[in-house]
Amino acid sequence: PVILSDDVELPFPELPWEKFSLKWPMKLVDGRLSKYLSFLEKVAADLKSNVDKHACWFDYHSDRPDCSPIRGITRELKRKKHNGTSGLPFSRQRYWLPWRDEDMWHELGCSECLRDFHSAPSNL
Repeated sequence: PVILSDDVELPFPELPWEKFSLKWPMKLVDGRLSKYLSFLEKVAADLKSNVDKHACWFDYHSDRPDCSPIRGITRELKRKKHNGTSGLPFSRQRYWLPWRDEDMWHELGCSECLRDFHSAPSNL
């Protein structure tokens, strides 16, 4: 999955979102994103494998009692009720890439892209 919302609060905070998705700054949704996505075929198998490992969290028909959206939602609501909070229980990177190979950016002719990505302000 490609997440393009700067302010989204993702469900199931215990999931390693960085291993099966990318979160891209809205300010940089232009040719740089297209270039990056075109290069991801080199790691597509790893991304797909990680999506498959966590698919039960998004499957309302999951037969795994330890992994289902209902279990995740219930656990998060209990945590929020117990802690009296509504936000995420941790601090995570605002944006992430599943693959950060700097040589890739040079090969794509976009050596400034990685720098732009990391310098994207957190309050876009």
